[in-house]
Amino acid sequence: MENEPEKTNLGWLQELAAKSWNLEMTISGAATVAVSFLPGLLENALDYYINDLAPSTSKFAIMFPFLSYSFFMVVAWVLLGFFGMHLMMRALWVGAVGLHSAYPAGIQFDRMPNATEAMKKVMQEKYGTLDKFIYRLDKRANSMFALAFMIAMGMASVGVIYLIVFSAMLLLRNYVDAETLSWYGTIAYYCFIVLMVGVFVFNYWLKKHPERHVWAEKMARGQMAFGSVMLPVFYRPVQYLTMTFATNVSRKSYVLSMVFIIFFMMGSTLFVTMRKVGQWTGRSLSFDRAYFSEGSDRYRMQQNAYDNLREDGAMMTNISIPAEVVGATMLPVFVKYPHYLDNRLVKFCPDTPEADTSLNKRQVREWTDSLRIACFSQFLHLGINDSIQPAAEWLFMEKSGIKGLVAYLPTAGLPTGKNTLKVQIPSENKADSLETFGSLHFWFFPEK
Repeated sequence: MENEPEKTNLGWLQELAAKSWNLEMTISGAATVAVSFLPGLLENALDYYINDLAPSTSKFAIMFPFLSYSFFMVVAWVLLGFFGMHLMMRALWVGAVGLHSAYPAGIQFDRMPNATEAMKKVMQEKYGTLDKFIYRLDKRANSMFALAFMIAMGMASVGVIYLIVFSAMLLLRNYVDAETLSWYGTIAYYCFIVLMVGVFVFNYWLKKHPERHVWAEKMARGQMAFGSVMLPVFYRPVQYLTMTFATNVSRKSYVLSMVFIIFFMMGSTLFVTMRKVGQWTGRSLSFDRAYFSEGSDRYRMQQNAYDNLREDGAMMTNISIPAEVVGATMLPVFVKYPHYLDNRLVKFCPDTPEADTSLNKRQVREWTDSLRIACFSQFLHLGINDSIQPAAEWLFMEKSGIKGLVAYLPTAGLPTGKNTLKVQIPSENKADSLETFGSLHFWFFPEK
């Protein structure tokens, strides 16, 4: 009598599992559509960080977000693949079930046309019955669905941890200089590695000394507590799915799967990072195009530097103009003002004097803006064809959600054909020298 409820629950669970395929397809289709938006959101998030949050262009300030972007981009594509494969497998399962309903006898090998007896025997041993095929397909589709959600929940938890760490870094940078923050980050990284190695070695020692069961229990509880911290949102659901997989497949298959997943994620993340850094610096991977640009501005045009060529949502370059071919009497030049320039401007511009107390709020704002424009006029060095242009009249402007400055340059006197526009700023590392902030080419053909 005691086992009766358990049997009843088991029968209910099996009945529910048999009817869940239509719900699976709905969820999988919705998840596929939702995950398809992730790559675009990640691109926008990285662009937002570089423009509005990055304190500098140093490796420490840029590489960590690039690696995080690459990791979550790989996760997005993996989830798309899993949910897409599940949807196709479940659709194939529905087709096979429908076929079985139309032909209940299934595959009749004895009636196979144009096949010898030996061929019929081999085919029957190889493929088996349609019933078994439907069962195996259902089992694989269920496993694929659970695995996709295990990855999704695990990566969502990793995303929460990343947001916490990233927010802490953004907060600490207001109180700690970049070099010290980098040093703290390195120490934390190596401490984490030492902790992981120590846990592995201690677990191995406990397996060899089962009499230390008290320590083993404490270690197990500590690891579970640490796991709940590392997976703060979906720890228990992920554990249920992970333990089910780990205890129902062979140890060899489980270990090989884990090794493959780790190396696949690491390799894919590294590849996406290298590709993104190459796009950001204007270089291509050697195995992408052997003779393509190495990133030199002199022999390269950047599509995103021209408003008429830039695709919707694409990241704008540091300087941009309306089109690559110019014919009007004035050329508008837009220069981005990313957040990381603040540190340089604070050092470059003189301290702002106190405003006259007789001015009202509107006049104070105008006076402050005039001082900032004067600072930018000295900070930005604009030149065409290696000749510095006279002091441009800069104005603040927000273009496609990007903060920056705009100046209108007269085109009279420009040579017909190709011209090079360049904006330079004071170097951060070398005193009394300039570095290129952005450059582009345009072709001038005066309108007649």
